[in-house]
Amino acid sequence: MIMTDQQIRSCSTSELQRWIENVAKALETPARAKKAQELLPLLQAELASRPTPERKSTAKRASSKTIASLPSYPADYLQQAAAIGAVCSWFGDEGAYSQKIRDHEFSADEFQRWLVLWMLVRRIPKKHGTDAFLRMQNFLNHVARPIFLAASTQSLDARCSDVSALASRALSEGITQNRETSLISKFAFSCLPTIFIPYDRTVRDALRGPLGFRFEDHDYVAYTRAFCASADHFGAPPAPDVFTVGGKIMDAELFALRYLDKRLMLLGGFNPLAFEKAALALDHAATMAQSLRRSRDGREQPAET
Repeated sequence: MIMTDQQIRSCSTSELQRWIENVAKALETPARAKKAQELLPLLQAELASRPTPERKSTAKRASSKTIASLPSYPADYLQQAAAIGAVCSWFGDEGAYSQKIRDHEFSADEFQRWLVLWMLVRRIPKKHGTDAFLRMQNFLNHVARPIFLAASTQSLDARCSDVSALASRALSEGITQNRETSLISKFAFSCLPTIFIPYDRTVRDALRGPLGFRFEDHDYVAYTRAFCASADHFGAPPAPDVFTVGGKIMDAELFALRYLDKRLMLLGGFNPLAFEKAALALDHAATMAQSLRRSRDGREQPAET
């Protein structure tokens, strides 16, 4: 299960969709899970980079119609799925790369793997090749990293404004082709995961759709304020020590933030089955996946609103 970038780019959209389905299924096979984890984000990123008319119109519509068409899941299942998704993401790779960037500047290999982790590979302008990759790596290491690592004493508005300002600066200096608020915010999160939150389209759709918050695209300050305020909609998160991976327990503050992020992803239309698969693919997490599956099987209740 190996594909080069050229092979991925040469696939038609329908071929990409079939590949994604097959690779997602491979996550459930232990012998193939590791390679599937590496390949799946690349396929998904390539598909996301192809704005078909259907995808454009879907992105512009209010997300409530899309959310309403999703399968119904019990509220306790969604709570458990979000908790497991938060834990498995952190102990999968999020935590490891957060530690790396706090310890030292990213090497080229680490930066590449970080881009794959967050499905951001296609955000580097292809036409500039290696130069674009190095410019972004240097920008994040030498410009963004010192700012974000020093942000813990700043107010919410100040530190969030830094994310927006750096996204604008990268665009104005030709480092990016678009305003990459998502990429910059995810790097900020890696630097200080209890201070910054990733800017995510699915979460944004949940905040602006069913929860009714109003803010403009790329307004990271307003997005973060809406994110924090949305916690009241879901109530208190479960205790983090209920969800462990190999005996490791997430920091309570970090767990609450990542749990909220996953709850919003689910509300915005993310498929909770992906969290089951992530748990199955992660060492020492299969028991959680099996428990989550049992809580889903055979139960039909109205979707959470």
